[in-house]
Amino acid sequence: MTMHRRLRVTVLATLSIALLLGACSTNKYLSRDSRSTGVLSNDTIQRHASAGPLRIRSARVISSNEEAFLSKLTMVSQAQSSIDAAYYLFADDYTSSAFAAELIAAARRGVRVRLLLDYHATYKDLDLFSMMEKHGNTGQGSLQVRFYNRPTRNIIMDAAYITLRCSDMTMNSETLCRDAKKAKITELFGTEIIDGDLAADIGISNLNVGASGLFLSGLYSKNPELMALAITQSDAAEEQPSSGNLADISGEDVQGLVKLAGIYWKSRTGNLFQQLVAKIKLAFVFAIYGDVLDQMYGAIAERLPIERRDLAEAVRDWSYVTDYMHQKLLLTDRRYMQLGGRNMEDTYNLSAATQDSGQLFVDTDVHAELATGGESVEFAFERMWNFRTMVASVDEVRQHAPNEFASNAAGISAAREACENVTGAENDQICFEREFIAHAVLQEEREARRYDEMMHRAEHFRQQIYPLMGAQDSTTIRIDSDAQLFYVENIPFSGDPDGPLQGRTYGARNGQEAQSGKRIHSLVLAALESVCRTATAESPKRVIINNAYFFPPSNLVDMLTKMLDGRLDCRHVDVKILTNSLESTDLAVTNLFARHVMFAFSDHIRSVRDQQKAASFSYFEIQRVPGPIKFSLHSKVWVLGDDLLVGSANADIRSYMMDANNAIMIRDSTDMVQQYIAMVDQMLADPVRTKNLSEYYLTTAREQVIEEDLQAFRGFLQAIGINEKLSPEQLAEVERRFVDLLNLIYSLTRDGLEGALGTPKAQDRFNRIFKLI
Repeated sequence: MTMHRRLRVTVLATLSIALLLGACSTNKYLSRDSRSTGVLSNDTIQRHASAGPLRIRSARVISSNEEAFLSKLTMVSQAQSSIDAAYYLFADDYTSSAFAAELIAAARRGVRVRLLLDYHATYKDLDLFSMMEKHGNTGQGSLQVRFYNRPTRNIIMDAAYITLRCSDMTMNSETLCRDAKKAKITELFGTEIIDGDLAADIGISNLNVGASGLFLSGLYSKNPELMALAITQSDAAEEQPSSGNLADISGEDVQGLVKLAGIYWKSRTGNLFQQLVAKIKLAFVFAIYGDVLDQMYGAIAERLPIERRDLAEAVRDWSYVTDYMHQKLLLTDRRYMQLGGRNMEDTYNLSAATQDSGQLFVDTDVHAELATGGESVEFAFERMWNFRTMVASVDEVRQHAPNEFASNAAGISAAREACENVTGAENDQICFEREFIAHAVLQEEREARRYDEMMHRAEHFRQQIYPLMGAQDSTTIRIDSDAQLFYVENIPFSGDPDGPLQGRTYGARNGQEAQSGKRIHSLVLAALESVCRTATAESPKRVIINNAYFFPPSNLVDMLTKMLDGRLDCRHVDVKILTNSLESTDLAVTNLFARHVMFAFSDHIRSVRDQQKAASFSYFEIQRVPGPIKFSLHSKVWVLGDDLLVGSANADIRSYMMDANNAIMIRDSTDMVQQYIAMVDQMLADPVRTKNLSEYYLTTAREQVIEEDLQAFRGFLQAIGINEKLSPEQLAEVERRFVDLLNLIYSLTRDGLEGALGTPKAQDRFNRIFKLI
């Protein structure tokens, strides 16, 4: 036998063994009964759950924004020992200010308060959270804020390299400079210690090297000019600011700000600065269809050494830099719990009675007074709170991404406007620095202002808004007292239910959802199959997906297709989807993309449907009701036969592949489920509020839809002002790419449904490409 043939036999034998081992492996998140019958058992749910079964003293499903918010305020104001909260958005408007003031008051009276927020969404308000910590730690309790998905060590190292100046190391040769940069970064990052541990072992860093902190501040505050400034200052000459009035200013912070402002003023008209700003702006534009970080990485990668450009871990980290903390949780005294889809912002907390224009979200929460299980929910929260690889404190953020310059953006704008007509380069520079100094505000004063603003808005809420609350119709549905509740999460850890959780996960794999940490999705897929297994002519079942964003990942598309084409016998099941329309949504591109999943889905079902076994199906969209308020669906609710799942996870690819989410699975509450179904059915029967588009997807030519979508996309770009920021050539490129993506979505969805050899590859590619949307 030749060496080549022996090698081929060895490879085939190895593959055969691997396939046999894979075939023999079992999903440990499914109980033996569930594996053999396809029926969802309590044991299977418990294996997926972070906590449960939770026994309740009382619980309810809340659809009223105001009732949900007042419930949270009451929980905080009555808390005696502990408050644990997690949110994606935490604003500085009226209701969020009232909530923040109550958190501070609770901490002052002796309660331990912990607030976990999304880094990317809340960085712009870093001063607000510094202020909350400052005032919340002046009493008998404590208040801590942490941020989820901090920049990784690789991202900070990349930021350091592209912003470290050659002049800092007295190197003139480009090769010598590159080598010196690498040596400097290796030295600094290789020896960094955080809390007694080698930072490299944790995968994090708090260093601010070169202008890496400025670059990251620009990234997280979404300010292209700051990012470009951080990069171009590495090429700037070492010059002192030219103004003569610096002696009148005390404090190193002001000196540093003015110096940086001077570099900005000199750089702003340079070709490199303008080119970088244009590239980064275009990258942010491409965020509307998900690949902002690929574009962003492309804008800076050319300034990295080849070995870092090709470093798989660094490219991966950039790809997941917007891995959001998307959970919404409030747990007080380990006894009262509330979660669902609502962020901490007026648009989620008010009604038409208390807000007379703008946008309001229609959402769903579950509130429960727990008899047992509160400690387990607290443990689940602490697992995220203490995950050092992804979580940073306020002080750490100020170390590796200080916001001094970003927080003075208004001062920069004011100085630019004041000096716009000044002639002469020297006079121009002096004018800018003088005006910038006049407007620059340091951290202590910024925090004082944020406190005053918070208290003013909180008082406005108490005096002007609170008295009007209650006019919104309450749609509370009581949960049966003997119901079982299970707290389920999508978390950034891998592992089996009976083993220790392992390190951070990136993404997920179809067929290994729970092992990848995506336990909500794993549970939903198992529950959908179970509905079909248990439905009979005498006891038909309902599936309702009431979700704001329906752009499903490939595994959910595959499961729904099996239910609707008859491969899974679901003849006694009715499936209904209710989601936003283009007119009602706040994320128009998600809807536009989702339409082409629906077309692929409908085309496939029409060609292979087994009428005897297939579930019935209809697809509804929320309609825009004329008036000054735009109501947008934001709920994430699943009716799964006799069970109800309420949480924060959207029915989209991002929620599966990226974000941390949470949910409550409710069992043994038949009356509650029937009441919820009746409420949704009433909405679906109202042609003013909803529209059935099932026939549309079966009869409309996709070419017509692409043209419709392109027109809608142009309107969307105009509405958010992007078209004004792009040249005609750039705008044409954005539109061309948009149409290409619509076609790619359709083709990958069809390929993933065909059952051919390439199906897993197509499904994986579909999830990977569109995970950021």
